[in-house]
Amino acid sequence: HNSVKIAKLAKEVVEAKKEMQHRLSAIENGDWFKRPAKNHKERKVIEKKIEDEEMRPIKPSYQTILTDYRNIINKLSLIFRNFNNSLEIDKFSKRGRLNKNYIKTVMSNYKFKKCFTKKVRSKILKLIILVDISGSMDGVKMKAAKVALVLLVEALKNLAQIKIILFCGTMDARNIIVKDFEDPFKESNIDRFGRHKRDGSNLDGVSLSHEAAKYNGDEIFIVISDGQPAGHGGYGINECVQEVQEVRKRFKVFAFSIDARGEYLDKIYGKNYVLAQSRNDTDLMDKMVQFSKSVIKEYYR
Repeated sequence: HNSVKIAKLAKEVVEAKKEMQHRLSAIENGDWFKRPAKNHKERKVIEKKIEDEEMRPIKPSYQTILTDYRNIINKLSLIFRNFNNSLEIDKFSKRGRLNKNYIKTVMSNYKFKKCFTKKVRSKILKLIILVDISGSMDGVKMKAAKVALVLLVEALKNLAQIKIILFCGTMDARNIIVKDFEDPFKESNIDRFGRHKRDGSNLDGVSLSHEAAKYNGDEIFIVISDGQPAGHGGYGINECVQEVQEVRKRFKVFAFSIDARGEYLDKIYGKNYVLAQSRNDTDLMDKMVQFSKSVIKEYYR
């Protein structure tokens, strides 16, 4: 009886391996999207809050990441803060610091209107972070994605408005809201981060397009993923490219890619990405600093 079970399991493993090899080959050749599913239907986006979803949380915890990566968080915070300060402009006010440029004028003609100035930020950073939690991200890549997410949030939470979405799917996309712009920040929500218990594929372009449709173009999108979109019904790299390119016509979109292949990323994001290694902590941190500088410079250009 046990030998029959073992034989059946071995057969399923071999078939799964063959299907995965076929899927990867189809993605690489750009053919995956050409295989329409039977009874093909228009894709939807299922939008849920993370508190209502069945997740498989991964470690380390938020607090552990803060402890282990405190130095790099401080470095990122300084990068963002310096750029933020450089964007502030002088605005004349009845209260503020004394504006030395007008002291002579004030003393000579007693017109006090321009006597004081205060700093006013000229642009507010609104950041939408989408994180791939599909099956291909499982394990060390998922851990690296959580670390990258926490680093960004910690460095920016006092300087930017932040929205966080986890995405996966099969035929339809599933966008899981960890934090919306107006929501208070909760560490416990990020510690729910992990794979979804049911949906194991990813429709990057569908999830991104859904979020982009809600906004007017002032926001910046960051996608944390391994750069391999694939879903049921023949969803693959070419379909994703078309959808992301449409979003990029209105928004700035950047990718922090973990263990991805550069040729995929060039097709999807142009040059707006960095490629990090999940198993190399030093590389992950260096690439996060490089990525942060690139995003800020491009956004405020």
